[in-house]
Amino acid sequence: MKQIFSDFEILRLVKDHEAPGVFLKARKPLNWSPIDLNNVALYSIILGRRTTLIPKIWQQVVEECYVNMLHLSDEKEHFNGSA
Repeated sequence: MKQIFSDFEILRLVKDHEAPGVFLKARKPLNWSPIDLNNVALYSIILGRRTTLIPKIWQQVVEECYVNMLHLSDEKEHFNGSA
């Protein structure tokens, strides 16, 4: 976490003991410029894992639709084959 927020003044950083995560109190400096996080594996809710690659939302939608179509096609084949 310190690496991710190294471009801020960290006032307090505490681990959350009730759930995975942290509590952060930080101040953005007046001369702030964002740090490069390209080499930091961040947790992606969309992918369900840490990754350095952040997919574009439309790619996720297309992939999800494709997987759903394959799943529906398999169900239709199973249904038609078992009749």
